[in-house]
Amino acid sequence: MIFDRKELNKALTLVRKAIDCRPRLPILACVHIDPSGRISATDLEISIRVQLSFTGDAGGPFIIPRKAFAKFVRGVKGECIEIRDHVEIICGDTTLRMEGEFPDAFPVLPEPPAELHEMPLYEALSAVLPAVSRDETRYNLNGVFAEFKGRSTTFTGTDGHRLVTRKVTHKHTGEGRVTMPWRLVEIMLPLLKKADQSSIGFTDRATSFVCGNVFLTGRNIENDYPKYRDVIKKAGGPLCMSLDPGVWIQGLESMLPGLDEEKGYPVKLTMKNGKIELRGASSRTVLPAQVSWDSEEQSISFNALYLIDALSGFEDNVNVSCSPENAAMFQSATVDGCSLVMPVRG
Repeated sequence: MIFDRKELNKALTLVRKAIDCRPRLPILACVHIDPSGRISATDLEISIRVQLSFTGDAGGPFIIPRKAFAKFVRGVKGECIEIRDHVEIICGDTTLRMEGEFPDAFPVLPEPPAELHEMPLYEALSAVLPAVSRDETRYNLNGVFAEFKGRSTTFTGTDGHRLVTRKVTHKHTGEGRVTMPWRLVEIMLPLLKKADQSSIGFTDRATSFVCGNVFLTGRNIENDYPKYRDVIKKAGGPLCMSLDPGVWIQGLESMLPGLDEEKGYPVKLTMKNGKIELRGASSRTVLPAQVSWDSEEQSISFNALYLIDALSGFEDNVNVSCSPENAAMFQSATVDGCSLVMPVRG
């Protein structure tokens, strides 16, 4: 089997994301190459497969330690890599002989679901992912919740301090709900950004993405997801403003060096006489906004990083409604969904 060296290097770099730094089993530090030219890796939670074209006779399957294999592929200068039986890897005059594992020892990976559905995924998932909790003690929040109803799918992420939802429409119809692991979505996003077309498929146990010659599968999180719609109903308040997200992101980022990281980057928004002033521990700035609040002065504190993430999900003007007691709600006429950020107490 003869592979293009650059394409093989790209595939080995991508499948590395499904291999733990300290695999539970030695076989999980290996890649599997089947006779069709498909390269696979897994940590038993997430699996990545890349389909490559090759010339010559089909061989394998091969089970090869990824780290040594990738080092060899990166280090040689030829255009092609040939893999022969008994794991003999050749590039020009350079040959690497390796002790391969028994093919039957590699885990059986799930096949794509019977139904794969095309839908625009990148913008929705890139907006939702930053809000997903990475705290392993809150396992049910460690993923993106996908809810299918009719011809639309709503994606939601939350860590208990913020919440983001985005709805996408599509041609197919369906009903169901799953929670996708955040690592699966994080690995997929760079591929989605470059792809002209992508598909997603679900079963009760796993979620799969297909993007070009790449197929990813991740085991779903089985714990119950919070009733996020109840949270959205209670969000917002009488303090309303319309603002340019780009200008506000720039202003907030300029204040970050002076904010207290240990206290959660608190920044105080003070509304008075139709103006918004942002105050940090050692800095303050006035940012432009159309404010519909002419009553007494009001101040609400937020985590500045959470505000930046919330605003980054919008391109056009954002309407914000908030109160000292409830989460601030961010919405835009051009986005089907919203972002919520809880105020900082104390």
